[in-house]
Amino acid sequence: MQTTELLKGEYTKNQVLEAQMAIYTAIDGLTFRPLDETKLLDAKAEGFTVTATSECDPDKLEDGLATNVLDGKEDNYWHTEYNKDVLPQSLNFDLGGLYNLTDITFLARQGVTNGDILKAQIFVGSAKDDMKSVGTYEFDEEGNVLVNRDQYQQIAFDAKDVRYVEFKVLEAGAQDKFASMAEIRFYGERTTAALKALYDSYVAENLNKADYTADSWAVYEAKMNEAKALIEAKDTTNAAAGEALTALQTAHDRLVKLNPDPQPGDVDKSGLTTLYNQYKDTKADGYTAESWTAFNEALMKAQSVLANPNATQDEVNAAKEALQTAYDGLVKDTTPDPNPNPNPDGNGGSGGNSGSNGNSGNSGNSGSNGSNGNGGNAAVVTGDSANIAGYLMALVAAGAESL
Repeated sequence: MQTTELLKGEYTKNQVLEAQMAIYTAIDGLTFRPLDETKLLDAKAEGFTVTATSECDPDKLEDGLATNVLDGKEDNYWHTEYNKDVLPQSLNFDLGGLYNLTDITFLARQGVTNGDILKAQIFVGSAKDDMKSVGTYEFDEEGNVLVNRDQYQQIAFDAKDVRYVEFKVLEAGAQDKFASMAEIRFYGERTTAALKALYDSYVAENLNKADYTADSWAVYEAKMNEAKALIEAKDTTNAAAGEALTALQTAHDRLVKLNPDPQPGDVDKSGLTTLYNQYKDTKADGYTAESWTAFNEALMKAQSVLANPNATQDEVNAAKEALQTAYDGLVKDTTPDPNPNPNPDGNGGSGGNSGSNGNSGNSGNSGSNGSNGNGGNAAVVTGDSANIAGYLMALVAAGAESL
Protein backbone atom coordinates (compact mmCIF):
# COMPACT_ATOMS: atom_id res chain seq x y z
CA MET A 1 0.00 0.00 0.00
CA GLN A 2 1.10 3.62 -0.50
CA THR A 3 2.06 5.63 2.57
CA THR A 4 -0.32 8.46 1.72
CA GLU A 5 -3.25 6.07 2.09
CA LEU A 6 -2.67 6.04 5.88
CA LEU A 7 -3.89 9.60 6.03
CA LYS A 8 -7.28 8.75 4.54
CA GLY A 9 -8.81 6.62 7.27
CA GLU A 10 -8.24 3.96 9.91
CA TYR A 11 -5.01 1.99 9.96
CA THR A 12 -3.28 -0.59 12.14
CA LYS A 13 0.01 -0.40 13.95
CA ASN A 14 1.56 -2.84 11.50
CA GLN A 15 0.48 -0.68 8.59
CA VAL A 16 2.19 2.31 10.16
CA LEU A 17 5.38 0.33 10.68
CA GLU A 18 5.30 -0.90 7.10
CA ALA A 19 4.89 2.64 5.83
CA GLN A 20 7.71 3.83 8.05
CA MET A 21 10.05 1.17 6.75
CA ALA A 22 9.08 2.04 3.17
CA ILE A 23 10.03 5.64 3.80
CA TYR A 24 13.40 4.66 5.29
CA THR A 25 14.07 2.38 2.34
CA ALA A 26 13.24 5.13 -0.11
CA ILE A 27 15.52 7.57 1.72
CA ASP A 28 18.36 5.06 1.74
CA GLY A 29 17.88 4.64 -2.00
CA LEU A 30 18.25 8.32 -2.72
CA THR A 31 21.46 9.25 -4.51
CA PHE A 32 22.85 12.62 -5.52
CA ARG A 33 22.91 13.43 -9.18
CA PRO A 34 26.38 12.92 -10.66
CA LEU A 35 28.72 15.89 -10.64
CA ASP A 36 29.17 17.75 -13.89
CA GLU A 37 32.91 18.30 -13.83
CA THR A 38 32.64 20.78 -16.69
CA LYS A 39 30.91 23.10 -14.21
CA LEU A 40 33.84 23.13 -11.76
CA LEU A 41 34.74 26.74 -11.01
CA ASP A 42 38.36 27.80 -10.71
CA ALA A 43 38.46 29.53 -7.32
CA LYS A 44 41.80 31.22 -7.96
CA ALA A 45 40.94 32.44 -11.44
CA GLU A 46 37.51 33.65 -10.33
CA GLY A 47 38.97 35.41 -7.30
CA PHE A 48 36.99 33.67 -4.56
CA THR A 49 37.79 34.75 -1.00
CA VAL A 50 37.02 33.20 2.40
CA THR A 51 36.91 34.14 6.06
CA ALA A 52 36.10 31.99 9.10
CA THR A 53 34.41 32.51 12.43
CA SER A 54 37.27 30.51 13.94
CA GLU A 55 40.70 29.41 12.69
CA CYS A 56 44.09 28.36 13.96
CA ASP A 57 46.73 31.05 13.84
CA PRO A 58 50.00 29.62 12.41
CA ASP A 59 52.00 32.01 14.59
CA LYS A 60 50.41 30.59 17.73
CA LEU A 61 49.82 26.91 17.10
CA GLU A 62 49.53 25.57 13.57
CA ASP A 63 48.57 26.67 10.07
CA GLY A 64 44.84 26.19 10.13
CA LEU A 65 43.83 29.33 8.24
CA ALA A 66 40.57 29.40 6.30
CA THR A 67 42.37 30.45 3.10
CA ASN A 68 43.91 26.97 2.89
CA VAL A 69 40.62 25.51 1.63
CA LEU A 70 40.89 27.56 -1.60
CA ASP A 71 44.58 27.07 -2.41
CA GLY A 72 44.14 23.86 -4.43
CA LYS A 73 46.40 21.89 -2.08
CA GLU A 74 45.05 18.82 -0.32
CA ASP A 75 47.91 18.46 2.16
CA ASN A 76 47.02 21.54 4.24
CA TYR A 77 43.74 22.49 5.92
CA TRP A 78 41.45 24.84 7.78
CA HIS A 79 41.00 24.14 11.50
CA THR A 80 38.92 25.88 14.13
CA GLU A 81 40.81 27.12 17.16
CA TYR A 82 41.41 24.29 19.64
CA ASN A 83 39.38 24.04 22.86
CA LYS A 84 38.16 27.60 22.59
CA ASP A 85 35.45 28.00 19.98
CA VAL A 86 32.91 25.20 19.94
CA LEU A 87 30.51 24.42 17.09
CA PRO A 88 28.72 25.66 15.15
CA GLN A 89 31.41 27.51 13.19
CA SER A 90 31.31 28.82 9.64
CA LEU A 91 33.38 29.39 6.54
CA ASN A 92 32.07 32.45 4.68
CA PHE A 93 32.82 32.80 0.96
CA ASP A 94 32.61 35.79 -1.34
CA LEU A 95 32.58 34.63 -4.98
CA GLY A 96 33.11 38.18 -6.22
CA GLY A 97 30.18 38.03 -8.65
CA LEU A 98 26.85 36.36 -9.25
CA TYR A 99 26.76 32.65 -10.08
CA ASN A 100 24.24 29.88 -10.56
CA LEU A 101 25.52 27.16 -8.24
CA THR A 102 24.65 23.47 -8.49
CA ASP A 103 27.04 21.74 -6.08
CA ILE A 104 29.65 22.13 -3.38
CA THR A 105 32.12 19.40 -2.53
CA PHE A 106 34.68 19.29 0.26
CA LEU A 107 37.57 17.06 1.27
CA ALA A 108 38.26 16.16 4.88
CA ARG A 109 41.65 16.87 6.44
CA GLN A 110 43.87 14.02 5.30
CA GLY A 111 45.84 11.86 7.72
CA VAL A 112 43.94 12.90 10.86
CA THR A 113 40.27 12.13 11.58
CA ASN A 114 39.69 14.61 14.40
CA GLY A 115 37.36 17.31 13.20
CA ASP A 116 35.65 15.37 10.36
CA ILE A 117 32.55 17.35 9.33
CA LEU A 118 29.48 15.16 9.81
CA LYS A 119 26.66 17.66 9.41
CA ALA A 120 26.49 21.09 7.77
CA GLN A 121 23.99 23.70 6.64
CA ILE A 122 24.48 25.81 3.50
CA PHE A 123 23.27 29.39 3.13
CA VAL A 124 23.48 31.38 -0.13
CA GLY A 125 22.53 34.86 -1.27
CA SER A 126 23.25 37.75 -3.59
CA ALA A 127 23.83 39.99 -0.58
CA LYS A 128 25.19 39.30 2.89
CA ASP A 129 21.99 40.51 4.52
CA ASP A 130 19.80 38.29 2.34
CA MET A 131 21.06 34.76 2.90
CA LYS A 132 18.77 31.74 2.59
CA SER A 133 19.32 28.11 3.50
CA VAL A 134 19.39 25.60 0.65
CA GLY A 135 19.49 22.64 3.01
CA THR A 136 21.08 20.76 5.85
CA TYR A 137 23.31 17.83 4.87
CA GLU A 138 24.55 14.82 6.80
CA PHE A 139 27.47 12.68 5.62
CA ASP A 140 28.01 8.97 6.07
CA GLU A 141 30.12 8.24 9.14
CA GLU A 142 31.19 5.42 11.39
CA GLY A 143 32.20 6.27 14.93
CA ASN A 144 32.46 10.01 14.25
CA VAL A 145 34.71 9.36 11.25
CA LEU A 146 33.64 10.03 7.69
CA VAL A 147 33.19 7.07 5.37
CA ASN A 148 35.38 7.36 2.25
CA ARG A 149 37.05 10.38 3.79
CA ASP A 150 39.70 10.39 1.07
CA GLN A 151 36.96 11.37 -1.40
CA TYR A 152 35.15 14.67 -1.85
CA GLN A 153 31.75 14.81 -0.11
CA GLN A 154 28.97 16.15 -2.34
CA ILE A 155 26.39 18.78 -1.42
CA ALA A 156 23.87 19.13 -4.27
CA PHE A 157 21.40 22.00 -4.68
CA ASP A 158 20.28 24.54 -7.26
CA ALA A 159 20.63 28.23 -6.46
CA LYS A 160 20.54 31.30 -8.70
CA ASP A 161 22.16 34.72 -8.35
CA VAL A 162 24.61 33.59 -5.67
CA ARG A 163 27.57 35.68 -4.58
CA TYR A 164 27.88 34.79 -0.90
CA VAL A 165 27.99 31.28 0.57
CA GLU A 166 28.09 30.27 4.22
CA PHE A 167 29.26 26.74 5.01
CA LYS A 168 28.04 26.25 8.60
CA VAL A 169 29.45 23.22 10.44
CA LEU A 170 26.84 21.86 12.82
CA GLU A 171 28.42 18.57 13.92
CA ALA A 172 31.93 17.14 13.68
CA GLY A 173 34.18 14.51 15.24
CA ALA A 174 35.94 15.13 18.52
CA GLN A 175 32.68 15.77 20.36
CA ASP A 176 31.91 18.89 18.30
CA LYS A 177 34.79 20.75 19.89
CA PHE A 178 36.41 21.63 16.59
CA ALA A 179 36.19 21.08 12.83
CA SER A 180 38.59 20.87 9.93
CA MET A 181 38.60 20.74 6.11
CA ALA A 182 41.32 20.33 3.47
CA GLU A 183 39.66 21.70 0.30
CA ILE A 184 36.34 22.96 -0.98
CA ARG A 185 35.05 23.18 -4.55
CA PHE A 186 32.17 25.04 -6.16
CA TYR A 187 30.24 23.97 -9.26
CA GLY A 188 28.08 26.12 -11.53
CA GLU A 189 28.50 29.02 -13.91
CA ARG A 190 28.34 32.77 -14.05
CA THR A 191 24.86 34.20 -14.43
CA THR A 192 26.06 35.68 -17.72
CA ALA A 193 27.44 32.39 -19.08
CA ALA A 194 24.70 31.89 -21.68
CA LEU A 195 24.84 35.55 -22.71
CA LYS A 196 28.61 35.36 -23.08
CA ALA A 197 28.35 32.23 -25.21
CA LEU A 198 25.89 33.96 -27.56
CA TYR A 199 27.96 37.16 -27.64
CA ASP A 200 31.15 35.23 -28.45
CA SER A 201 29.41 33.32 -31.24
CA TYR A 202 28.31 36.59 -32.88
CA VAL A 203 31.80 38.06 -32.56
CA ALA A 204 33.15 34.96 -34.29
CA GLU A 205 30.79 35.59 -37.23
CA ASN A 206 32.82 38.73 -38.00
CA LEU A 207 29.85 40.51 -39.57
CA ASN A 208 30.53 43.54 -41.80
CA LYS A 209 28.60 46.73 -41.01
CA ALA A 210 28.64 47.73 -44.69
CA ASP A 211 26.60 44.64 -45.61
CA TYR A 212 23.53 45.70 -43.61
CA THR A 213 21.04 48.55 -43.50
CA ALA A 214 22.01 51.39 -41.16
CA ASP A 215 18.91 51.04 -38.96
CA SER A 216 19.17 47.29 -38.39
CA TRP A 217 22.92 47.49 -37.73
CA ALA A 218 22.49 50.32 -35.22
CA VAL A 219 20.11 48.20 -33.12
CA TYR A 220 22.36 45.14 -33.32
CA GLU A 221 25.48 47.11 -32.39
CA ALA A 222 23.72 48.67 -29.40
CA LYS A 223 22.61 45.26 -28.10
CA MET A 224 26.12 43.86 -28.55
CA ASN A 225 27.54 46.72 -26.49
CA GLU A 226 24.91 46.22 -23.79
CA ALA A 227 25.68 42.50 -23.64
CA LYS A 228 29.41 43.16 -23.34
CA ALA A 229 28.85 45.57 -20.45
CA LEU A 230 26.68 43.05 -18.58
CA ILE A 231 29.21 40.25 -19.14
CA GLU A 232 32.00 42.38 -17.72
CA ALA A 233 29.92 43.43 -14.71
CA LYS A 234 30.05 41.28 -11.60
CA ASP A 235 26.52 41.90 -10.36
CA THR A 236 24.47 40.98 -13.43
CA THR A 237 21.43 38.98 -12.36
CA ASN A 238 19.88 36.08 -14.24
CA ALA A 239 16.92 38.29 -15.12
CA ALA A 240 19.09 41.02 -16.62
CA ALA A 241 21.26 38.52 -18.47
CA GLY A 242 18.20 36.71 -19.80
CA GLU A 243 16.61 39.91 -21.09
CA ALA A 244 19.87 40.97 -22.74
CA LEU A 245 20.25 37.55 -24.36
CA THR A 246 16.77 37.70 -25.87
CA ALA A 247 17.26 41.28 -27.08
CA LEU A 248 20.63 40.46 -28.64
CA GLN A 249 19.32 37.38 -30.38
CA THR A 250 16.34 39.34 -31.75
CA ALA A 251 18.56 42.15 -33.03
CA HIS A 252 20.84 39.64 -34.75
CA ASP A 253 17.91 37.82 -36.36
CA ARG A 254 16.47 41.13 -37.62
CA LEU A 255 19.62 42.32 -39.36
CA VAL A 256 18.68 43.34 -42.91
CA LYS A 257 21.23 42.74 -45.65
CA LEU A 258 21.62 45.31 -48.38
CA ASN A 259 22.08 42.49 -50.90
CA PRO A 260 20.49 39.46 -49.28
CA ASP A 261 21.92 36.05 -49.99
CA PRO A 262 19.40 33.79 -51.73
CA GLN A 263 17.89 31.13 -49.54
CA PRO A 264 18.27 27.48 -50.55
CA GLY A 265 15.79 26.79 -53.35
CA ASP A 266 15.13 30.48 -54.04
CA VAL A 267 15.82 32.09 -57.43
CA ASP A 268 18.52 34.75 -57.29
CA LYS A 269 17.62 37.66 -59.59
CA SER A 270 20.04 40.16 -58.07
CA GLY A 271 22.61 39.90 -60.88
CA LEU A 272 20.02 40.27 -63.63
CA THR A 273 18.41 43.18 -61.78
CA THR A 274 21.72 45.01 -61.52
CA LEU A 275 22.49 44.47 -65.20
CA TYR A 276 19.01 45.52 -66.31
CA ASN A 277 19.15 48.74 -64.28
CA GLN A 278 22.58 49.48 -65.72
CA TYR A 279 21.52 49.14 -69.38
CA LYS A 280 17.82 50.07 -69.44
CA ASP A 281 18.41 53.75 -70.27
CA THR A 282 20.76 53.08 -73.19
CA LYS A 283 19.76 55.20 -76.25
CA ALA A 284 19.39 53.84 -79.79
CA ASP A 285 21.31 56.76 -81.36
CA GLY A 286 24.34 55.80 -83.38
CA TYR A 287 24.01 52.00 -83.44
CA THR A 288 23.34 49.76 -86.41
CA ALA A 289 19.75 48.64 -86.74
CA GLU A 290 20.68 44.98 -86.49
CA SER A 291 22.72 45.30 -83.28
CA TRP A 292 20.17 47.60 -81.65
CA THR A 293 17.31 45.22 -82.43
CA ALA A 294 19.19 42.34 -80.79
CA PHE A 295 19.99 44.46 -77.72
CA ASN A 296 16.43 45.76 -77.36
CA GLU A 297 15.01 42.24 -77.58
CA ALA A 298 17.43 41.05 -74.87
CA LEU A 299 16.48 44.02 -72.67
CA MET A 300 12.77 43.30 -73.04
CA LYS A 301 13.38 39.62 -72.27
CA ALA A 302 15.25 40.53 -69.10
CA GLN A 303 12.39 42.77 -68.03
CA SER A 304 9.93 39.95 -68.62
CA VAL A 305 11.98 37.44 -66.60
CA LEU A 306 12.35 39.87 -63.70
CA ALA A 307 8.58 40.42 -63.64
CA ASN A 308 7.86 36.69 -63.72
CA PRO A 309 7.54 35.30 -60.15
CA ASN A 310 7.78 31.77 -61.51
CA ALA A 311 10.98 32.28 -63.48
CA THR A 312 13.57 29.55 -62.92
CA GLN A 313 17.21 30.12 -62.08
CA ASP A 314 18.17 28.83 -65.53
CA GLU A 315 15.88 31.39 -67.18
CA VAL A 316 17.34 34.18 -65.07
CA ASN A 317 20.90 33.14 -65.85
CA ALA A 318 20.13 32.87 -69.58
CA ALA A 319 18.49 36.30 -69.65
CA LYS A 320 21.44 37.85 -67.86
CA GLU A 321 23.96 36.27 -70.22
CA ALA A 322 21.92 37.26 -73.31
CA LEU A 323 21.60 40.87 -72.13
CA GLN A 324 25.31 41.21 -71.49
CA THR A 325 26.15 39.62 -74.85
CA ALA A 326 23.71 41.90 -76.70
CA TYR A 327 25.10 45.00 -75.01
CA ASP A 328 28.66 43.99 -75.79
CA GLY A 329 27.53 43.41 -79.42
CA LEU A 330 26.18 46.91 -80.03
CA VAL A 331 27.89 48.31 -83.17
CA LYS A 332 28.27 51.99 -84.02
CA ASP A 333 26.80 52.92 -87.45
CA THR A 334 29.60 54.38 -89.66
CA THR A 335 27.62 54.60 -92.99
CA PRO A 336 27.86 58.14 -94.60
CA ASP A 337 24.68 60.23 -94.76
CA PRO A 338 23.29 60.04 -98.33
CA ASN A 339 21.82 63.57 -98.01
CA PRO A 340 24.10 65.64 -95.86
CA ASN A 341 22.27 68.91 -96.87
CA PRO A 342 20.32 69.87 -93.79
CA ASN A 343 17.94 72.12 -95.82
CA PRO A 344 15.08 70.04 -97.29
CA ASP A 345 14.07 72.82 -99.75
CA GLY A 346 17.28 72.58 -101.77
CA ASN A 347 17.76 76.39 -101.71
CA GLY A 348 21.15 75.87 -100.31
CA GLY A 349 22.52 75.18 -103.87
CA SER A 350 25.64 77.10 -104.65
CA GLY A 351 24.15 78.95 -107.67
CA GLY A 352 25.79 78.58 -111.01
CA ASN A 353 26.44 82.20 -112.08
CA SER A 354 29.57 82.54 -110.01
CA GLY A 355 31.55 81.90 -113.23
CA SER A 356 33.04 84.86 -115.10
CA ASN A 357 30.32 84.96 -117.77
CA GLY A 358 27.66 82.91 -116.00
CA ASN A 359 28.33 79.96 -118.27
CA SER A 360 28.80 77.75 -115.29
CA GLY A 361 25.23 78.27 -114.31
CA ASN A 362 24.34 74.81 -115.54
CA SER A 363 25.96 73.43 -112.44
CA GLY A 364 22.92 74.55 -110.50
CA ASN A 365 21.28 71.33 -111.55
CA SER A 366 23.46 69.45 -109.09
CA GLY A 367 21.29 70.66 -106.26
CA SER A 368 17.92 69.20 -105.42
CA ASN A 369 16.14 70.85 -108.37
CA GLY A 370 18.68 73.61 -108.07
CA SER A 371 18.38 77.21 -109.23
CA ASN A 372 19.02 78.59 -112.72
CA GLY A 373 22.29 80.15 -111.77
CA ASN A 374 21.20 83.42 -110.22
CA GLY A 375 22.65 82.91 -106.76
CA GLY A 376 20.29 80.10 -105.91
CA ASN A 377 17.40 82.48 -105.09
CA ALA A 378 15.41 82.05 -108.34
CA ALA A 379 12.30 80.01 -108.61
CA VAL A 380 12.75 76.23 -109.02
CA VAL A 381 12.82 75.03 -112.68
CA THR A 382 12.01 71.38 -113.44
CA GLY A 383 12.16 69.10 -116.47
CA ASP A 384 14.10 69.48 -119.77
CA SER A 385 13.13 73.15 -120.11
CA ALA A 386 15.88 74.03 -117.73
CA ASN A 387 18.48 72.55 -120.13
CA ILE A 388 16.95 74.18 -123.23
CA ALA A 389 17.09 77.60 -121.61
CA GLY A 390 20.70 77.04 -120.83
CA TYR A 391 21.55 76.20 -124.41
CA LEU A 392 19.74 79.27 -125.76
CA MET A 393 21.59 81.55 -123.43
CA ALA A 394 24.88 80.04 -124.50
CA LEU A 395 24.10 80.60 -128.22
CA VAL A 396 23.17 84.25 -127.58
CA ALA A 397 26.37 84.82 -125.78
CA ALA A 398 28.46 83.24 -128.56
CA GLY A 399 26.76 85.42 -131.22
CA ALA A 400 27.48 88.56 -129.31
CA GLU A 401 31.18 87.76 -129.17
CA SER A 402 31.36 87.25 -132.95
CA LEU A 403 30.04 90.73 -133.67
